[in-house]
Amino acid sequence: MIKTKHHSVCILLFTLVLLLSVTACNNRFETQSETILITDETKDAWQNAYALFLKDWSALPDEYVLVFSLRDLDQDSIPELLIRQGNEKDQTRRLFVYSYDDGVCKIGECDDPNSFAGTFLFSDHLEYPGLFSCKWGGGIERYGYLSIKDNQLVYEDLWLMDRTLDTPEQKDISNNKELINESINLFEPNEYDANILEEYPISMDGIKQVFEYRFVPKFFRGCLSTAPFFFIRLFCV
Repeated sequence: MIKTKHHSVCILLFTLVLLLSVTACNNRFETQSETILITDETKDAWQNAYALFLKDWSALPDEYVLVFSLRDLDQDSIPELLIRQGNEKDQTRRLFVYSYDDGVCKIGECDDPNSFAGTFLFSDHLEYPGLFSCKWGGGIERYGYLSIKDNQLVYEDLWLMDRTLDTPEQKDISNNKELINESINLFEPNEYDANILEEYPISMDGIKQVFEYRFVPKFFRGCLSTAPFFFIRLFCV
């Protein structure tokens, strides 16, 4: 009878401490900015690595426009991670490309070959695994191709359209006629909606959407894992 009563007291204490811990954690939830990303061991290693890597990027100031995309540029079955960083104040934009090889590795970076509101297009043909871009300004449209060769980021100007003349004039820059034709076909007006490379915000919501992960506040995770058991040992052992 005494033993049963002792167990009942322990259970009551455990329940009380658990409720207090949850309440304390909830009170900290809104003010605790530091979070932990809960990775999933059933996912591929590159998914866990990219998600954790993007979490660090999300800490940049709000003045930066940050989006990311995934695209297998070198056809090794593991997509590269593309990060576009724009500064709203000076309208500059940089592109960073990373790969996964037992960790996140930077392949290269360059000025974003797209206009500030533009995005990449991809081809449905396997012989063109890279991305097609367009930048315009001053009446001239410049079209290019971004790819990876020998583990290096390579950007190639393909052609331009000069609209400053009375009659718009196309000028080829590259000698690769196949790439030029593919670019022209992709950027045909009203024809490329299905080939736009999807972009996601570098934020908790964006990471959740792509990788299906969840975040918990660091304090919330710690208080549930330590406080109740400490008090149980204190009062019931």
